[in-house]
Amino acid sequence: MNLWHRCLITPLRISYEESHAKAFPFEKMIPGMLDPEMIEDTARNLNEAMKEKVQVNLIINNHTSGNAPLIVQKITDRLNSEKQQRLF
Repeated sequence: MNLWHRCLITPLRISYEESHAKAFPFEKMIPGMLDPEMIEDTARNLNEAMKEKVQVNLIINNHTSGNAPLIVQKITDRLNSEKQQRLF
């Protein structure tokens, strides 16, 4: 089984064009753009997929919050926190 998780393309309720204008030149996280719930949902979905041994393809765009690698780090930090706390 293969899961595609694409919710990290643009912030909720913001158009692609508006998010581009706010996030460009994509060098840092832009305060207020990333909904923390998106990180929680993504971490929860990834954790469940790992338990079921499902391959996940995660698409993260700079338009989500200004810098995709920093978003990946937030997701990784959340997964590590869950592992330590056994939240899920």
